Amino acid sequence: PGHEPAGDVVEVGNGVKGLEPGDRVAVYLAIGCGHCSYCLRGYMHLCPQWKCVGFDVDGGDADYMVAPAACCLKLPDGMSYETGALLTDNVGTQYHTQKMLGVSGQDSVAVFGLGPMGSAAALVAKARGARVIAVDVLDSRLQMAKELGVDAIVNSTLQDAVQALRDWTYGEGVDAAIDCSGSPIAQNAALDAARKLGSVAFVGESRSTTINPSDQMIRKLLRVVGGWHFPVWEWEEIARFVIDQNIPVNQYITHRFSIEQADEAFRLFDERVTDKAVFVWE
Repeated sequence: PGHEPAGDVVEVGNGVKGLEPGDRVAVYLAIGCGHCSYCLRGYMHLCPQWKCVGFDVDGGDADYMVAPAACCLKLPDGMSYETGALLTDNVGTQYHTQKMLGVSGQDSVAVFGLGPMGSAAALVAKARGARVIAVDVLDSRLQMAKELGVDAIVNSTLQDAVQALRDWTYGEGVDAAIDCSGSPIAQNAALDAARKLGSVAFVGESRSTTINPSDQMIRKLLRVVGGWHFPVWEWEEIARFVIDQNIPVNQYITHRFSIEQADEAFRLFDERVTDKAVFVWE
């Protein structure tokens, strides 16, 4: 275990260039073969042989870990380890996804599912200047979204989310809808809530969803993309964006634990008490 790690370089192997002991780094989550067409373009998470840090290989839930030099991403001066860690997945994924969608200050954006990924989506969209409406079934997550600065919230157990989004946009629908929940209901709502010539991103993982391509996409000239991590070369751009826009990404961390509290941390996670939890070393 140990997804999204960040820390200090303490030792480098023979032949490693550009890194030295004392460097502060976050660790890119994908280890690829290094020579396939996807790795050569920086998309190691698309490599047929890729391994995920903290899942397929040991990650950062320990005092020390081993990582390929290519996965060690230097933290800018002044950036905390927590912020750097969050950029390697949630924030980085949302930056790349919204870059593909072209989200800007001219847009209205609906975010479905305000867990850690949805919280990152809201922060990135606000930083890009968009008007953001958050949709969830849990009041606690919607309260978090309000604290992150969204413009409106919808509890979809209390009202029809699609109708609420249309009302919010004077009947047209949102310019972009981003589903971070993976729920078939939310995925369909995202397609229905997007305006003609709008965009939809599916980020939340799911096994299957039934849609109506003609009415939901084709006849609306909708652009639909999948959002999944980011190419490694985009790291400096993402970090600079977060710094320049002063995005408070640490704000959606709900719990912090020491590694000695691991049993409690995983128990609370399994009980769905935590949303975004991190281990910290003093």
